[in-house]
Amino acid sequence: MWLGSLKSNIGHAQAAAGVGGLIKMVMALRAERLPATLYAEAPSSKVDWSSGAVELLTEGRPWPRGERPRRAGVSSFGASGTNAHLIIEEAPADQPPHRDRPAATAPGEPVVWALSGKMPSGLTAQARRLKEWLTAHPGLDPVDIGHSLATGRAQLSHRAIVVGRNRDELLTGLDKVISGDSAPGVLLNSGARGGSTAFVIPAPDKQSLEPARQLLSTAPAFTARMAECARALAPHTGWDLLDVVNGVPGAPSLDDPGVFGPALFAVQVSLAALWRAYGVQPDAVTGEPGAELAIEVIDGRRGLEDAAAAVATSTATTAGAVPLRDTVRTQVEQGFRAFIEISPRPTLTAALTGAVTAAGGDPAEFMITQAPPGAPDGPAAFLHTLAQVFVGGVRVDWSPSFAGRAPRTVELPRYPFQRQRYWLAKERPAVPAPERSAPAATPAQDSRGTLTVLLRRAHVENAIPEAVPMVMAASRFRPSFSSTAERGGAPGAVLAAEGAASPAVICVPSFLAGSGPHQFARLASEFSPRLRTSALIMPGFGKSPLLPASWTVAIEALSDATVTAAAGEPFFLVGHSVGGLVAQAVAERLERGGHPVRGVVMVDTYDIDVRSEREALFVWAMSEILDRDPTGLVVNDNNLMAMGCYLRLYDEWSPGSCGAPTLAVRATAADTPLKLPVDPVWKAADTDESVLADHFSILEDKAATTARVIGDWFTRVSTP
Repeated sequence: MWLGSLKSNIGHAQAAAGVGGLIKMVMALRAERLPATLYAEAPSSKVDWSSGAVELLTEGRPWPRGERPRRAGVSSFGASGTNAHLIIEEAPADQPPHRDRPAATAPGEPVVWALSGKMPSGLTAQARRLKEWLTAHPGLDPVDIGHSLATGRAQLSHRAIVVGRNRDELLTGLDKVISGDSAPGVLLNSGARGGSTAFVIPAPDKQSLEPARQLLSTAPAFTARMAECARALAPHTGWDLLDVVNGVPGAPSLDDPGVFGPALFAVQVSLAALWRAYGVQPDAVTGEPGAELAIEVIDGRRGLEDAAAAVATSTATTAGAVPLRDTVRTQVEQGFRAFIEISPRPTLTAALTGAVTAAGGDPAEFMITQAPPGAPDGPAAFLHTLAQVFVGGVRVDWSPSFAGRAPRTVELPRYPFQRQRYWLAKERPAVPAPERSAPAATPAQDSRGTLTVLLRRAHVENAIPEAVPMVMAASRFRPSFSSTAERGGAPGAVLAAEGAASPAVICVPSFLAGSGPHQFARLASEFSPRLRTSALIMPGFGKSPLLPASWTVAIEALSDATVTAAAGEPFFLVGHSVGGLVAQAVAERLERGGHPVRGVVMVDTYDIDVRSEREALFVWAMSEILDRDPTGLVVNDNNLMAMGCYLRLYDEWSPGSCGAPTLAVRATAADTPLKLPVDPVWKAADTDESVLADHFSILEDKAATTARVIGDWFTRVSTP
């Protein structure tokens, strides 16, 4: 037995030592070679190496496959005495493919390929890599590919489904995913956000149960539950449910309301069982008035036999039932984002969309099932709706779709990891700055300085209002500039995203410590089409050593930076929080100087006249920022000094006239944990829009919705 050590190869791996040893031995099995243990030329004298079969692995050795399987032991010894030991054995040699089953791509047997990526570019790259892999391996069976995708890959946030009945249809579908085009048999990521899932049961209404009849011969979970419903209904109806649904001669007609109602009840209960068989578990079951019996059975509050007796004798009641619109409003506030209609063919799409909109939600962020295009049969319709739910962000277990098809797990191309640089690039000035001697700057203060420590202490003691005057007073003694020429080559903006040059987007951060250009990175990446987006650097923040001596010179510096960043193109200003007020001031200054702004967007900006309310809002915002930055990454003495300066200077400005159109984007999440002391308002806005978000997530988790709202307004304003 050969004895080796991971530490000699890579150093002390600490908590990763165990998994590191495992990786080392798996790689050794693959390479058929044992790597040498370094620095072990002189073995320990405490061990009698001659009396056993253990030997130090002081040089690399071949480790080929043989008649007996190769094995390796991995031990990880924790400092606290918690030790872990593992024995691994090589996998059996690959067996040649064998097929006893009919061809998986026979007509009438659709195959599902589920794809996903961490980012949109990752999804596209995954489809492209799979297409290249299949081109290089033409003998791979589509069923095996689908099974391996479904069972061997994580379900990441950006998703697509390709459905086809043969290899050519599936490869064509991959091309559509690569190009980002929807097509029959191809469903792309819907943009829905993660959240809870609700089953929605429609009220009994006349509709065809033909899709249910077709499912009886293809969906075992549905068939089994329908059989249970048939046994529960038979003592109370005198007819057989399965005969009715299958249209057996002599069975009662579904045109009879006394027959249709119990049959639809059974179909809804059985469809819910089918959804659950595919791994879709609801967090709640709701529906329209009149569907109470099916709702109670599906969510487990009532037994099937009891409900069957009630539905057969028409004893259900809708007294006191809550309208669907009100139920959906409550669920939206509770974080529900997926509404799955349990019906042979969805009919509540418009009602659910309207209910979400009335609740203040953006339907584009919700997964609401829709009827498939055309008139597909029952199995195809269910598969299409299941695919909608998958690309809408709900977890789906696709393995039932491969049952009875003898699928094999086959090798697939590795995930195409996407690497992205997160450091913002500095804007390059359009023309070289004139040479001038910049005033000497004092060294930047330690970010863990006295002001930071004191403010955090004040936050703990709920005494921020007492600490802020100290910060404001201290800022008076930092070096300042009275004209923009004194700033030398201090950067004015950073580039947040490349894109179309016109119109340019210039983002204006708040002057609260913790704010800055970084806040706009996600928003900039979500504009569609992508726009060239820059973010201003408030003078005095970051590594900028000089503070503005007046509000006027601060706005002049920001205005100059805006013109440079716009590079001669039409531009919009987008400000967040109090940055919206700064954007308004910049727009006024530029308009007076002959550089009119195409429009101003204020994202959750508060225009408050009452000083006490303004101070209460500041204390709230600063408390939230400190809680969100426990390590002091962005709240430090430098930024606190700058914030104190702007708080002093802000009273020098009062909003004037500006001819640019103005949009106020309000954060209106009803379920936000943030408790604002005042209501958001911008009195001068021409237009206002709402986003279901809080003051911070409007630029973070909800950045895609915010970008869509702003982008739509850009289009409206730019259209003659």
